[in-house]
Amino acid sequence: MRVLTPPRNELKTLEVKEAQMELQGGQLVLEKDFLLKKCEQLGIDVSEKL
Repeated sequence: MRVLTPPRNELKTLEVKEAQMELQGGQLVLEKDFLLKKCEQLGIDVSEKL
């Protein structure tokens, strides 16, 4: 049984998209941490989850 693989250019595109998503995820984590610290500094209670 032969496994079908996407063309090389499609693989490269997928690799680039995956890298972009990883960077975006890391950026969101940094922003979340920053906002939590700011809320703490300002005395805003963020313990309640929406």
